[in-house]
Parts: sequence; C-alpha cells; structure tokens
Amino acid sequence: MKPALAGILTFVVFFFGNSYFLGGLGQLCLIGGDVFVNSYFAPIMTGLALLAGLVVGCTLALLQKLDAVQKALNDRKSHEQ
Repeated sequence: MKPALAGILTFVVFFFGNSYFLGGLGQLCLIGGDVFVNSYFAPIMTGLALLAGLVVGCTLALLQKLDAVQKALNDRKSHEQ
C-alpha cells in the first residue's frame, strides 16, 4: 500500500507542479504561437507526471521485495549455523 500511495502522491505533486508552478516558465520558453497549439503540451506534462509516479511506486515496491528476500536469506543463513 505504501508504494501505491507514494506513486499517487508523486503524480499529484508533479502534475500540479507542472501545471501551476512551471506553467509560466513554459510560456516564456514558447515565445509566440497560439494558445491552442501550446495546449497540446498539457497531455505531455500529464504523461511525465504519470511516469514519475510509476517510477517512484515501482521502485518502492521493488525495494520492499528485495528487503524481504534479504531478510529471508539472513534467517536461512542463521538457521544453518
């Protein structure tokens, strides 16, 4: 549950961070152009936020599994001695 929650929280932070805080910076980079044409970049920002959330969630899940495997190996090693 913890990796899923961290992934969702990361998505929300990246999504709103890109939408509100970095929106002004993006408008400075895209000098000129139509607002309609520039609106095509919104799904790209949403996709990047989703990708960041997936990376964080999957990394945390993988780390939890690796910790469980390491603990099982250490328990097995201590029982053999």
